[in-house]
Amino acid sequence: MLYTYTKIIVYLLEYNFLRLISKVFGWPFAPPPKLTQVQKQTINSAFKALINRWKVVQEKFPGSNEISSPANHLVRFGLILKDLPGFLTRKNQKNSRDLLRINFPAECPDYFKRNYHYQTDGYFSYDSASRYDHQIEILFLGTAHIMRKVAYAELGDVIKGNENVLEFGAGSGASGHQFKSLFPDTSLDILEPGAEYLNYARKTYSQTFNQFIPKFMENFKSDKKYDVVFSCFVMHEIPVSYWDTVTTSIKEALKTGGHLLIIDSQQNCDKSAHQFALDQFGEDFYEPYFPEFRERSLEDYFQEKGFRLIRKNEVLFSKTLLFSLS
Repeated sequence: MLYTYTKIIVYLLEYNFLRLISKVFGWPFAPPPKLTQVQKQTINSAFKALINRWKVVQEKFPGSNEISSPANHLVRFGLILKDLPGFLTRKNQKNSRDLLRINFPAECPDYFKRNYHYQTDGYFSYDSASRYDHQIEILFLGTAHIMRKVAYAELGDVIKGNENVLEFGAGSGASGHQFKSLFPDTSLDILEPGAEYLNYARKTYSQTFNQFIPKFMENFKSDKKYDVVFSCFVMHEIPVSYWDTVTTSIKEALKTGGHLLIIDSQQNCDKSAHQFALDQFGEDFYEPYFPEFRERSLEDYFQEKGFRLIRKNEVLFSKTLLFSLS
């Protein structure tokens, strides 16, 4: 656990350094939210629960606690520092359509043409992909990779060997790489509509994945059947009006008896004591479809579409939903 705590401390220091340098140069870095004592206790309890589960995962999956390159870490942080003034200005102005220099592919739906999280270039450039996962780790103070791996461990009694697995909305490939650290014998295909993000994944994790698929899930027609399909913090970035077509593609890609793992933010149907954190997330980081996402229970939705909920678990202020397809 020493390595885990070291990483958390490093990301916490980086977050505070970004705040400090923004103050020095007068960049509009928003102050941290003011929390009540009860809210602070809620965060501490959720964090302790996550760390306790992470200890169990490390024991069960020895390869899960992989050591990353310090040199690569410093390079990524340097990219974030370089991008910081523009990012903060965009966030301060609530400019979510700052994509004038991007040439969108013909099949790109309008809902995707945005600066999610106010990030530079949205999901459309190699530079954005290079920064993205490090930015997420800073946002979650070094716990994002822990959250993912604890969530993937839900498949421990499902994956037994070399199953065919598909991740949709795979981003820069980091989440799939983390999945493979738990299940190295699986054959993992990743599907990602951002072409430059997929290029980054291909360059960075060339030996990790079986296939790189440049598609939106709602347009994906699989030429094979998968044992497992999963997504990690993707559904809240897709408008609810597109969920039916996404789900149709999932069902067509899955084998009968196959499994679907959805990892995403908690919703209004979940713990009332956690709703303040969801409110703050929606306020601080541009997620255009988050309000409607919070209203539509994922577990109810997928069960209505023919999936059977096997189990639901909490992961910090997020949740894992494991389904099977009859």
